[in-house]
Amino acid sequence: MDVERLEAILRRDGLAAASQRLRRAIAGTPNQGLFYMLLALGAGRAGLDGQASRLFRLHCLIHPGDLQGYYNFGNFRLRLEQRDEAAGLFTRAALDAPLRPLAWHNRLKALTGAGRHLAAATQAAALHRLAPLNINAALDIFVALSNAHRFATAAGIARRALIAAPANARAASNFALAAADTGAGATAIGYAKIAEILAPHDPEILANSGVIRLKRGDFNGGWAGWAHRAKPAPVVTDQRGRQPAALTAGALDGARLVILGEQGIGDHFIFAICLHQVARRAAEVNFVIGDRLYDFFRRAFPNVRFLRESAMRAANYHLDRAVDFQIAFGDLPGVCRLFVGHYPSTAWFAGDAAESARLRGRLRTAYGDRRFIGVSWRSKSPRDGHFRSIAPRQLGAAAFPADAVLVNLQYEATTAELDQLAAASGRPVARFDEIDIYSDFWTLGNLIRALDEVVTTPNVTNILAGVCGQPTQLLLPYASHWCWGIDEDRSFWFPATRVHRRGAEETWADVVGRLTF
Repeated sequence: MDVERLEAILRRDGLAAASQRLRRAIAGTPNQGLFYMLLALGAGRAGLDGQASRLFRLHCLIHPGDLQGYYNFGNFRLRLEQRDEAAGLFTRAALDAPLRPLAWHNRLKALTGAGRHLAAATQAAALHRLAPLNINAALDIFVALSNAHRFATAAGIARRALIAAPANARAASNFALAAADTGAGATAIGYAKIAEILAPHDPEILANSGVIRLKRGDFNGGWAGWAHRAKPAPVVTDQRGRQPAALTAGALDGARLVILGEQGIGDHFIFAICLHQVARRAAEVNFVIGDRLYDFFRRAFPNVRFLRESAMRAANYHLDRAVDFQIAFGDLPGVCRLFVGHYPSTAWFAGDAAESARLRGRLRTAYGDRRFIGVSWRSKSPRDGHFRSIAPRQLGAAAFPADAVLVNLQYEATTAELDQLAAASGRPVARFDEIDIYSDFWTLGNLIRALDEVVTTPNVTNILAGVCGQPTQLLLPYASHWCWGIDEDRSFWFPATRVHRRGAEETWADVVGRLTF
């Protein structure tokens, strides 16, 4: 019995019935010892996370030497974003077989998943010493070094891997990514095309090429490649018990549609550029969205029916009405031909003008008629937040105007950080402690619209400022999200945003020194 069939039984009949069916199916076969593992994999796919976790743990207790068991359990933990637990499981698997390529791969994946990129890079260097000519090791080393923002070293590894295996599609694709990260856009496109020729049906290769094309502003080819990225795929059923078909560009008009949110917070704001168009063209739009974004999107797009992701997961993604099509949110730009044949305003957030005026009034009452500049300096992303953050004292060294009042837009800012910013800048720092900057995006957007300008590192604040159409100066690390291009000083997504890129040999002080007001 395969995992897909087991998942269907779990969804339809529950755990007890699935257990009986599986036990009968594998009795007397080599898979008999994998009973709990198979059941855990099926339960995980069916969204029964608590039961899946218990079953994985039971399998690992019964079979403590099963490398694949730890690997599967680690992947399950990563899907739930329990990164530290996943790191422990992957590391245990690696320790059981320290010289096996899979064990090394898992260890690097564990450290990366836990956000420990520098540790992963150190492990990568050790692996390179053990297996300097192993192409698979070189490919893993490249990923570890890139995640640690050691792009020059990663580019060297990618180049050596390509020389050692010129017909290896992943080697060509990695070299293309390295070229894009180091600002060599034409080289990146050239090797991306080579990788596509070598592996024309490989989703990872096509997705990498899509990212590179999007960085270069080639949206026609970029969206086509982007559609091949890894993405969650919950099985949605509608009121009739049917699974909706995948939405294509020609089917949008008059469709009854369900959109599955699957990108990060900032990506949701970016892709929402398409949402007004979709709401106008489709007959009905249902959107399964993360709980943190639910209230904001419900108010911003009243013509769309939003469903909390937690509630949908509890209902096994069963809809209470008939729908014709489904689509992952990140695929909407391709269906809408965003920036190909369709050029909407990217400043789609109107917010509440009266609320913005009230917030502006509070600032003027407290500080007079001065220039109000919103500031943010930190990301807590476990993947690369360290590289996208600067110290408040570094940001405070900017040549802010003499009449400026800095307005805190940083979530979870501490009193010590705000004092540090005020001391370094010599400017007052206003704060609205009653606003939940981390979760209340609606009020945060209204506050941003009340300001004269925003200065920030890459986090949700800069994207929200972009969709507000607010003048923004963005302090960008050496390599960054594809929406910021490769070497442009303006964003083709948000024309009001000026981009200040950190060079390979620069410090944040160099970037802050280029801010102008």
